[in-house]
Amino acid sequence: MKFKSLSFWSFVVVKIQLSALPNEIVQLIMHPDPLIGTDIRIEDENGGLIAAIIPADAYQFFLKEIEKREDEIDSKAAQNKILSDEISIFG
Repeated sequence: MKFKSLSFWSFVVVKIQLSALPNEIVQLIMHPDPLIGTDIRIEDENGGLIAAIIPADAYQFFLKEIEKREDEIDSKAAQNKILSDEISIFG
């Protein structure tokens, strides 16, 4: 199986070529049925979630939301650093 790993923010993204997937999965991805759903849940023998395949637009949405949240965290951390530096100057 060919795959490529990319570092992305604080996690790693594994890229898999469509041709490496079983035909049944390829058909579900390429021809989603809105009545059944567009997400593909991959489960273990006990029905536990192992992984999921989601549409590209949902993936892009999640990435944007993660980036927004990380920006908020970075901004708060920067503000706390500034306040911490100011306090240490007077302390």
